[in-house]
Amino acid sequence: MTPDHPTKSLAQAQDDQKTYEELPAGERPTFHEIRALGARLYEQQGFEQEYIQGLMGHRALSAWTQ
Repeated sequence: MTPDHPTKSLAQAQDDQKTYEELPAGERPTFHEIRALGARLYEQQGFEQEYIQGLMGHRALSAWTQ
């Protein structure tokens, strides 16, 4: 799997389902944007950073807290 595979797969699924078709392709949410939003929402709900880190698959907290 290449690093951009999740983003390309999501973009293809969005196109197939006509999700966000009112937005230009460059303005549609990417896989990584949605994933980062998930991490922020967990953080806002008070989950431990180590828990969120595990969900995100990051070895270092700095990968998403910067």
